[in-house]
Amino acid sequence: MHRKAVVAVLAAAAALALGACGPTATKANSAPNNQPKAPVALTPADKIAAAYDATLKAGTAKFTAALSTKISGNQIDLTAAGMVQFNPPLGETTLTGKGTNVHIISVGGVVYVQNDNGKWTKVDPTQATSTGGNDQVDYLGFLKGITGEVASAGTTTIHGASATGYKVTADISKAIQNSPGGVNKLLEKIKSGGTSSFPIELWLDDSGRLVQLKFHYDANARGADIVSDDSVQYYEFGTPVNVTAPPVG
Repeated sequence: MHRKAVVAVLAAAAALALGACGPTATKANSAPNNQPKAPVALTPADKIAAAYDATLKAGTAKFTAALSTKISGNQIDLTAAGMVQFNPPLGETTLTGKGTNVHIISVGGVVYVQNDNGKWTKVDPTQATSTGGNDQVDYLGFLKGITGEVASAGTTTIHGASATGYKVTADISKAIQNSPGGVNKLLEKIKSGGTSSFPIELWLDDSGRLVQLKFHYDANARGADIVSDDSVQYYEFGTPVNVTAPPVG
C-alpha cells in the first residue's frame, strides 16, 4: 500500500487526546433552606457526560495507541506514542509498524509529516480531514454522542492510575451536533463512510478524565472498505508540550 495511505488512516488516531474533572464528584439533593444539602453519588451516565470538560481541563497528556485497520483487505497494524495539548491544538506523534516509522507534528490544526529523507512536508489545512490532521479535541466528541444504556466494563489500572470502564454506544450525528459549533471533522469523516453509530468502551480515572478509549467501526470511504479496531491510552496529564512547527522542505 502507498505510504501516504498509511499516514492518512493512522495520523488521525495519533492526534487523540483528553483530561480532568473538578474535585467535586457529587451533586446535591434538595433540602430545607436551613439544612445542608446531602451529596448524591454521580451515576455512570453523569460521569461520562462530565468527562469531556474534565479532560479538557487537564490541558495536556501523553498517550499511546494500538491501531489495527483493514482497508479493502489490506491489513495495517501500527503503534503510536506521543504527547498532545488539547487547546490550542498542539502535538507530536511517532507511528511505528512493519516498514513504517512516521514522525508527525501538529500545530494549530496544521500537520507536518517527516519524509524518509528527514525533510518535513506541510499538509494543506483544507485537506486535514483526509490526511489525518484532525483537531485532537475531535476525538473527545465521542463523549458528546453517548446514547442508550451504560454497562460496566470493570476496573483496571492504566499507567498507574485506577480506572473504571464503561461500555456505551456512540451516536455519530448526536456527537457532531453536540461538538463545539456543531463541527467535528473526524466524526463527519466517519459518518460519511455510512456509519451512524457503533459501540465504544471508555475508562475514566478517579478525577473523571478519559484514560482509555476503545472502538470498532466498519465504513466505506472513497470506495474503500475500512474496518478499524483502535485503542488509545492517556496518562501523565499536565506534561508540558514543547512543540513548534518544523522547517519545511
